Amino acid sequence: MRQLTNNLNKLCINADDFAQNAAIDAAIIDLVECKIINSTSALVLSPHWQQAAKRLTNLPIQVGLHLDLTSQFTHEFDCHYKLSNLIYLAYTRQLDIQHLEQVIELQWDRFCDAYGHAPDFIDGHQHVHQLPQVRDALFSIIIKKSWGLQQNQWIRICKAKHWRGLKAMIISTLGAKHLQQKAYTMGIATNSDFAGVYDFNKNSNLKELWSNWLSQLSDKHSVIMCHVAIGSQYATDEVLHDAIYDARVNEYKWLKSDGFQLLLQSKGFS
Repeated sequence: MRQLTNNLNKLCINADDFAQNAAIDAAIIDLVECKIINSTSALVLSPHWQQAAKRLTNLPIQVGLHLDLTSQFTHEFDCHYKLSNLIYLAYTRQLDIQHLEQVIELQWDRFCDAYGHAPDFIDGHQHVHQLPQVRDALFSIIIKKSWGLQQNQWIRICKAKHWRGLKAMIISTLGAKHLQQKAYTMGIATNSDFAGVYDFNKNSNLKELWSNWLSQLSDKHSVIMCHVAIGSQYATDEVLHDAIYDARVNEYKWLKSDGFQLLLQSKGFS
């Protein structure tokens, strides 16, 4: 497998769902400015994306396309699926490839129009980018756009090298191996390990989870995803409608804590 190089040659802590709402964006910007995270992926179908993208300009961060087929934003663009139904249709080969390509290219173009250049990496909201047919359509657009040949462009592979729970295993089995193989044949870089999956319970022991993830990473060419939001001052109806809002606030507080910095140092990731 081609390894991540240059500024990717280290642990990547990626905050998913940029542009979903103001609480998430504020948390991500703060964590970037505090040099706690170095990567985020954006929901470009969000009505907030055009303005939110400007906040990322000149920040020391990689910004990726968070390919979306399941969020509330997809309704307006005629590409909304319930995740379970999308998985069924993908594995029974009932999705319209041409339509998928149009939807992916639309998201690609919206990313570039607002951010000014192609995404540094690609992943998926609820990991949809790895599903059968979806990944085929994605690679068609990648070829069309001549993307993935730059040294720092890469695709997220949701495959853990160690046991990290049933949920992580299920996510991995939904196409990670095939996505990785296709990326390899095309010479596109990928992460070598993946962590950050848990049940989003607001009472989860994040210190224990992160300690286990950091201890088990195969090397430092790895991705740990996080989902963050700032609390009270951004608690609008839109924000509170987010099913994992409380878990996001807890993750943000943990990543901002002295305990997290001490843990990173103890595991050799400072």
